[in-house]
Amino acid sequence: MRPCTSHLRSPEPDATPRVAKAFAELMRRLGYERYGVQGGDWGSAPEPSRTPTGLACFPAENLIVLRHLAERSNNLVRWTEFERGGHFAAMEVPELLVGDVRAFFRQLREA
Repeated sequence: MRPCTSHLRSPEPDATPRVAKAFAELMRRLGYERYGVQGGDWGSAPEPSRTPTGLACFPAENLIVLRHLAERSNNLVRWTEFERGGHFAAMEVPELLVGDVRAFFRQLREA
């Protein structure tokens, strides 16, 4: 499992002790007496996922997904661009989303 922060680069080379101290303070304030942290890959690029991934892009989504960036860290096997729908596609255009999810899994079964 890779941490979601592994793509971050520290703006200062000696920031690790400061970040560790801030994290320890956060855990204390949240009431944790014991916790574990894995930070050995700080500044390294995330390992690409081998899990087959499908991405459905809706025009009214509140973020723009760039395919070349998605392909860098995902095993992108399906990319679908729709002409309608947005962030709440499951409520806005459920028939499109369900159809795409079904097609994604059908594609995996047939491979």
